[in-house]
Amino acid sequence: MQSNNKRCLLLLTAILLILLIAAPSSAVQIKSGDMVSVPGGAAKGPLFVSGNSLIVNADVDGDVFAAGQTVVINGNVDGDVIAVANSVRVNGNVRGDIRVVASSIEVGGQINGSITGAGSNISLKEGAIVKKDVLLFGDNVELLAPVEGQAMGSAKQMHIDAPINGEVHIWDVQNLLIGPSTVLGSQLSYRSDKPAQIAPEAKIGKVIHLAPKSRPKNINGGFSWFTAILWLSAGVLLWGVAYLLFPPWLPRMGSLAANEPWAALGWGFLMLLLTPFAIFILMITVVGIPVALLLLLFYIIVLSASKLIVGDFLARCLSHYLKWDGKMPFIIPFLIAFVTLILVSKVKILGFIVSLGTASFALGMIVLYFYRWRTQPPENISESESDPIIVQ
Repeated sequence: MQSNNKRCLLLLTAILLILLIAAPSSAVQIKSGDMVSVPGGAAKGPLFVSGNSLIVNADVDGDVFAAGQTVVINGNVDGDVIAVANSVRVNGNVRGDIRVVASSIEVGGQINGSITGAGSNISLKEGAIVKKDVLLFGDNVELLAPVEGQAMGSAKQMHIDAPINGEVHIWDVQNLLIGPSTVLGSQLSYRSDKPAQIAPEAKIGKVIHLAPKSRPKNINGGFSWFTAILWLSAGVLLWGVAYLLFPPWLPRMGSLAANEPWAALGWGFLMLLLTPFAIFILMITVVGIPVALLLLLFYIIVLSASKLIVGDFLARCLSHYLKWDGKMPFIIPFLIAFVTLILVSKVKILGFIVSLGTASFALGMIVLYFYRWRTQPPENISESESDPIIVQ
């Protein structure tokens, strides 16, 4: 058991090494908590923030990584902005790119790079400007800011009312509205079952309306119960094997994550982004190839088992909330949580957000566990950490 812990710690150490390779340790700023506010002035990046409510008023010299419920960036960023949250609002200017997954996304500053966003409601406000391309996937998308590159994406409803120098490609849209301020330097192509509503004042060179793709009929009648039961059985089997081989791991990881959920999500999101870079850098060195392969294996295993890990955590929360502790076999709440995660992950857009959050949270649970292991060996941790999770 001790040797297994040390091997996993070596993998985690390899991940942390990339932080030192990617940026000098003296320049990295990490802030986490329920309410995090970075005051105005200058801040040296990269800046990593996680918590419930995040506000960055400072001008950041470097990249900004954010994970939380609400993220607001009012200062200028001399780098990229990468965020996962329920709501993200970027009011300042960004010299690099923006990569965001959130339910609500608003951009109001000048973006010298490109924007990639996925969410429910996405709005590039009037007064903003994008120097390169935009790639947006959402339910309701507003493109009211000038774009000097291409505009691409998919949405239920998309509203374009701004100059766009490059081509506009909309792969799937139900309602497309083209406002009077629209000036397209190239062609507009979109796929929809009904024509776009184009204002007479709009200036468009060429419009290509593509019919929706016909969906092939499923000869098996759609949903396959056999496949679903097979995957569910495999997941439960792996979950049971994990408990047999490492009985204290999941309860202790869940207990630590329950105390610091936003820290787990933030650190997990960071590891989700940086681990592939760590693997790449280690692979280009001869001595680092064995470590890179081990790190890649660890990364794949954690991502594959992320729904099992988070499902176990949610099951403990559910069991405690419903007062099932000691009264109901634990496999019942686990099946409820696990099946719910699988079903929600199949929903368009929302499923991607849930899957991303699940993977980040699972990685964060492991990071918190091994951080505690480093400071306090598992055999000395109080048995209370294996007790049912207390939901505040």
